[in-house]
Amino acid sequence: MQPTSTIQHANEQLASPQIAPTCPTSPTNALGAHEREEQALPSIELPPDADFYGDYLQKLKEITWRFEISLETYLMERGINRERKPISSWKTRIKSPDSMKEKLAKRGFEPTAENAVYAVHDAAGVRVICPLVDDVASVAQFIRELPCFEVVQEKDYILHPKPNGYRSYHMILARTSDSKLDPEATRLAATKAAIEAREVSLSQLIDHVNTTGALGGIEPESAEGQNSANESFEFGRRMCLEVQLRTIAMDSWASIEHELKYKKDVPNQDFLQAELKRCADEMAATDLSLQTIADLISEK
Repeated sequence: MQPTSTIQHANEQLASPQIAPTCPTSPTNALGAHEREEQALPSIELPPDADFYGDYLQKLKEITWRFEISLETYLMERGINRERKPISSWKTRIKSPDSMKEKLAKRGFEPTAENAVYAVHDAAGVRVICPLVDDVASVAQFIRELPCFEVVQEKDYILHPKPNGYRSYHMILARTSDSKLDPEATRLAATKAAIEAREVSLSQLIDHVNTTGALGGIEPESAEGQNSANESFEFGRRMCLEVQLRTIAMDSWASIEHELKYKKDVPNQDFLQAELKRCADEMAATDLSLQTIADLISEK
């Protein structure tokens, strides 16, 4: 069965708000979705006190679900074409009210649900984990081609890691005016992304920067300095979604660093930070080695 049935059913679910989100969100289930006639809405991990978001909560769930349906279609299209999976897993989340209130306060906004949704743009988020570093570029290209989202900001912390060693690729997406999920357009986006991803190797760009210290003859800046954004875009009251793309190694490091960062009264902080940075660099080198091995295998 073609993946169109998944999206057609998704559009029917949008028209039926009484149906609660219940579908698991793992890519394993996604790959088998084209074998099932029906698919329910996916579940999403909600933080305590999620009612802080009020009526916006359902909209946050919906934009997250919309993106998940697109990922499922992408994986199904790759499976139908007998191509390797570029996604190993993903996780959705609604930002915790405590964290959101803290962020709003730092930016000078009142801690309201409206500001949480429209003044900042990461109330809803999806973290996509990829096996290899070039898969990150492939999935990012697919996201750019999606008809139901507009990419309004990109930050590349892979080519331009943070000083502490953090690596990831961040994208802010906004809902387009089209409320329908177009199955054919999504399938075409997957095909186009696969072709364009073969023309640009993220791993080769990383290796070039590591070797020369420059990208295309330009000294590398921070991710913020190299930030790609749609300057003409006006957020207004557009619902947005934050997407983070990482390799398995990047995600492992980020999870450990995040946990250690919030431990209090830990001695030798400078030493530990230096060790974490060293580990991040070694894991990044391992990512490149694994990509090289994968490339050698695929050439046979």
